[in-house]
Amino acid sequence: MKQEIVYVGIDVAKAHLDVAWEKQFHRLPNDVAGTKQLLCLLKAIAGQVQVIWEASGGYERSVMQTLQRGGIKASVVQASRVRQFARAIGILAKTDCIDAAVLCAFGKAMQPQVTAPSNPQQERYALRVNHPNLPSPPPCANSSSLSTPLKPQPILA
Repeated sequence: MKQEIVYVGIDVAKAHLDVAWEKQFHRLPNDVAGTKQLLCLLKAIAGQVQVIWEASGGYERSVMQTLQRGGIKASVVQASRVRQFARAIGILAKTDCIDAAVLCAFGKAMQPQVTAPSNPQQERYALRVNHPNLPSPPPCANSSSLSTPLKPQPILA
């Protein structure tokens, strides 16, 4: 028997997380303590949980990593798709609480794919691509040996 998925919508802001599922709503601080509290809330839900949220300029990254390490599935969805969905179901108002509830409804209706966890190397690459003016990390100890020209080797027949 397939276990029903409980979709949880989270509207992420710099200072707080607005969390909605079924008929419940919570506002938690967007910090380490709030993330731990969120993980406890999600683990207490009966059934398989999938979190739905929009990319929000990086404010969601640390929360997402913590939840994924804790075994919670998460989907990052496009804000424009969620907004179109909200209009289609007649929700024109836009507040953090409403956004979290709309994300929850979007998850139930659209069943988005789970976003794969990123590894630290991907995070560093994304940081470099999105913020090219940041100072580069110091070169590796072996990188100086790469600048030394190689001696040509004779070709043996």
